[in-house]
Amino acid sequence: MSLFRPRDNEATRLQAFVLPAAGAAAAPPAGSEIDLADVQQIDPTFDPALFLVGAESLFVDVRAAMSAGSIDPIAGRLSPELTAMYGKQLQYAVSAAHQLTMTSIDHVTPTLRGVEPLSTGDLMCVVRYDVVGRMGQVALTGDVPPATQLAAMPQRPWFETWRLSRPAGVTTAHLPTTCPNCGAPATGESHCHFCHALLVDATAQFRVDSIECMG
Repeated sequence: MSLFRPRDNEATRLQAFVLPAAGAAAAPPAGSEIDLADVQQIDPTFDPALFLVGAESLFVDVRAAMSAGSIDPIAGRLSPELTAMYGKQLQYAVSAAHQLTMTSIDHVTPTLRGVEPLSTGDLMCVVRYDVVGRMGQVALTGDVPPATQLAAMPQRPWFETWRLSRPAGVTTAHLPTTCPNCGAPATGESHCHFCHALLVDATAQFRVDSIECMG
């Protein structure tokens, strides 16, 4: 069973503030079409590039958890509505259907397609992920391990649109001067030069409100 289905109503709602679509090959640099003036009035530290680094890490974590059949590793990163929906779907897939939609990601490119401060003070972002990898249903029973079934699937491209929101009153964390993982000095880069840990997750206070998978 597929956990990521297009939702027409949500797609219609997004059209109002998602920027016009561009072909993947001609996509502009991340954030180049985003008007940040209104956003930076409520969060002067919002950095599109830093946000997208965190958004890529979040994508990989969510997809890995879904492929493992549990949302426990991403508890708190999804909205309560998504948590409940995916929790039920995963439980059914594993315990009743004995088949699961799994993915392996070879390459993913996030693009910030829209960002908007709401009247409540909340911040809403729309991210498009252009992905190359493998995705499909695997049987959880039988002689062939699920990972082997997934690896045998053909590589293909697809894209996903995620909507993320952050509550009012929260601002983006600053990059640390030392790596919180290994203690090595940091000089403004997004990842530690020594242990490669993400130095600050600019999406940490965001929750994923919707996911649409297409392609």
